[in-house]
Amino acid sequence: MKMKFIHLFLLIIITATLIIATPYSAKDISTQGFGNECTPAGTWWGGSDNLPVHKGHKYLMTIIPSRAGRFSILFNGAYSMNDIGFPVDTQWSGELVKKRGSYKLFLIRLVNTDASFPAQEFPLIQAVTADMELIDCDTISVVFDFFGIYFWDSGSVPFIDPPDAPGPPTPIYEIYKRMPTE
Repeated sequence: MKMKFIHLFLLIIITATLIIATPYSAKDISTQGFGNECTPAGTWWGGSDNLPVHKGHKYLMTIIPSRAGRFSILFNGAYSMNDIGFPVDTQWSGELVKKRGSYKLFLIRLVNTDASFPAQEFPLIQAVTADMELIDCDTISVVFDFFGIYFWDSGSVPFIDPPDAPGPPTPIYEIYKRMPTE
């Protein structure tokens, strides 16, 4: 009787282990990002080529999962804004939100004409929104549909209020490739 109980117990343990482990091979677990094989999380490089004015706009983009359906995102431009009067500019920083199979991107950054410390002028807030889509696991398409400028002391809130001044014309199209790790 005791031997049958041990065999039954072992059979239950082995069966439960197989049921739990079957959908997840070692390869599946190593390629998934929070349960999805294809996720925007990671490091990407790319930018815009669609208009001559945007040819030099290349970026390094980092996307970090923050909570279900949301990511923190950082864009670092490979260019200087000094030639157009902004010797100080921060990286673009924002949120990526999953919406019905694609993503909506919200980014802001600060630019300033005053490079002194402490700055004597308030910075401008640049704000953009874009639709982002995973073309495949290693390619992202970004279409910027809004670019607005907000004055620091105007009381206007980016993405809520109309911009205090227009930014460059949209749409702006960009393509990004995932940084390879192997």
